[in-house]
Amino acid sequence: MRVIRKMRPTFPFSLRLLICSLMIIGVGLLMIAGFLYSQQRMLASAELRLRDLTNSYMDELSHNLDGYGSLLYATQGLFAATTVDADMWQRFIEKQHIFERYPGMEAVGYSEAKGRKVILSYLLEADGQHNHVSALGFDLASEPVRAQALARAQSTKGIVATPPLRLAGNNKSGFLLLLPVYNQQAVQNIPTGYSSAAFDISAMVNKTIGSDLAAHHTTLTIKDVTTEGRSLLYGNPSAHTGKVLRQETNLKVGDRSWLVVFETPLSALVSTLERIRPLIILSLGIVITLSASAWFYVLTLRKRLKLSLSEK
Repeated sequence: MRVIRKMRPTFPFSLRLLICSLMIIGVGLLMIAGFLYSQQRMLASAELRLRDLTNSYMDELSHNLDGYGSLLYATQGLFAATTVDADMWQRFIEKQHIFERYPGMEAVGYSEAKGRKVILSYLLEADGQHNHVSALGFDLASEPVRAQALARAQSTKGIVATPPLRLAGNNKSGFLLLLPVYNQQAVQNIPTGYSSAAFDISAMVNKTIGSDLAAHHTTLTIKDVTTEGRSLLYGNPSAHTGKVLRQETNLKVGDRSWLVVFETPLSALVSTLERIRPLIILSLGIVITLSASAWFYVLTLRKRLKLSLSEK
């Protein structure tokens, strides 16, 4: 009785070599793809977190700027409703606790329109001084930047902002918000005066979001981009190393447009595990590829050894 033995088909050595090579290349490509995907996920997560932080910062800044505008409109309503003197105006301002509620506000004032001049008549500063000698009597229309803002305010009948300037009285860098005021004697919609508020931009930013910016190692730059020339309003020095993510947004202040730029290092937005995960995947891929290559090399040597022995 014959025993029939089934012979399994044998693959040529060259075909095995090709298959193993393709498998090793495939594993390497798969690990590279995993590394790139993990990096993209990390960057997308960091950008989302920066966007959330930026939205939070902008909400704080916008809330304060809206409050500044509300104060000016309240002053406009006061003059339209009754006859106002210096004492009444001072009590009206002080009762609102504006310097505690509105960070960065340096002074609030009322200027009377006297012909072509706009004379600062009432003034209350952040230190509580009233009718400060160095600023009281200052003609807002005597400087081109302020005069142009007054003209825009009269034309639009709304709140306008100045470009960056030096504040009268303390020479700090800041900006003004202006709103035309019409009292009971106003005729032909001609303003009888202007309500104004002066702001120290650095103090406004530092008191509003300064601690949050420092906690996330975020730098902030604010530029007035209303005209072609970009005037720097605020900027803190950047000492970031490594990859930095950037987020830009626009902020409307009165009739002007500000460009607000946030920059945060990637390391401040992602955890340590998220940062090293792509490297772990890449390292694992290298180990697997090298192991597969070594295994393939050993098989090749054994095959060659068998062929050599069979020939002998």
